[in-house]
This record gives sequence, structure tokens and C-alpha cells, in this order.
Amino acid sequence: MEHEHQATRPRSAAHEAQRADEVLEAPRVPVQEVDPRLAAVGAVVVRWEKLRVAYNLLLGLWTVLLTLPLLFRPWLSFTFLDIVFVGAIVANAAFTAAPLLESYITWFVGPNRFVSPVLFSLGTLFTMLLAAATVFALPI
Repeated sequence: MEHEHQATRPRSAAHEAQRADEVLEAPRVPVQEVDPRLAAVGAVVVRWEKLRVAYNLLLGLWTVLLTLPLLFRPWLSFTFLDIVFVGAIVANAAFTAAPLLESYITWFVGPNRFVSPVLFSLGTLFTMLLAAATVFALPI
């Protein structure tokens, strides 16, 4: 009977404070430091995902400009739109090569502020040329 009485007895403030100290002193999981190279590679990936928006806007505008004169042609069909759609998917898949390459450079050599602009410019120019070649290869 006395055991039940102890369970319902109110605890003192000192007891509660001691219990809180015990909880605070519980063993904690050690925090591991993040490898600075890994953090730098993470920053590269985030930067490139922001650049993907600009890349898609540039290529979208470029595609519209290239195809604007062709939009009123009678032969324009869903096949043409399929080509544009597949081209957009391939362009975004190819886009992934640049952040992958920069990630390797960052990991093995270290961060370099010139790599992103050079890769972005060359890759976007190459893709724009490919888009133009595709559109101009279509029968008129």
C-alpha cells in the first residue's frame, strides 16, 4: 500500500530540478564534422540547380525564336512538337554533365570560380547550336 502512496505523492521542486539535470546530461550522439570538400560539392550542386532555371528559360526563348517563322507552316504537326519535347528532355539530361564535371573538379582540385561560367556558357551555346541545327534540318 505504501508503494501506491509514493507514486501519487507530489514531487518536490528539488526532485524535478535534479530530474531535469539528469535528462540534460544524457549521453549525446557525437556530431561529425562535414568534410569541407563535400560541403563545396553541395554548394556546386545547389548553384547549378539555380542555373538550370536560366538554362531552360534561355533555351525556351531560343526555341521559340527559331520556330516562330515555322509556326504557320501547314506541315507543322505533333511530330515536330514531339521533337521539341524530346529535345528539351535531352538538353536537361545533358545539362547534368556540367555540375557533375564541376563537382569532380571541386572534389579533387578545389573550388574554382571560373569553372561554372565557362561550363555554363559553352554548354548552353552548344545546346543552342544543336537546337538550331535540328530546326534547320527540318524540311520546309
